Amino acid sequence: MQKLLILLLIVVFQSAVIPQDRRINEVQKIFIKIEDGLNNGNTDTFSNYFGDKTYLSLSNSVSGYYSQNQAFYILKDFFSVNKPIGFRINNQITEGNSPFASGTFKYVTKGIRTSASVFISLKQINSDWVITQITIN
Repeated sequence: MQKLLILLLIVVFQSAVIPQDRRINEVQKIFIKIEDGLNNGNTDTFSNYFGDKTYLSLSNSVSGYYSQNQAFYILKDFFSVNKPIGFRINNQITEGNSPFASGTFKYVTKGIRTSASVFISLKQINSDWVITQITIN
């Protein structure tokens, strides 16, 4: 009887841990896609994760809530002027209801190399993860 109880507790614990691990893996994959997209200036890589209202705050004074389509073109335009040299996520928190990541974006504008801090946050809506905020300042 005691062995059955222990086995039952193990099964219950495993079933609680596996969905959490799957969720963290999914969030990490999204952050990897965003990192790749920012690194290459390719908004297509992660634009399917934009929500209905994504907050953008960019170093070119663009700031506000934008639709999925608007956010795509605003970032595409931003990358056409600010040519990416590289982007790397330095910190990420994947647990909880609002995972986020931050990093350093290096780029060239009018021949001048510079860098900016980047902050990205996600939120789960129904079963989908969406980007709620991208800040590049």
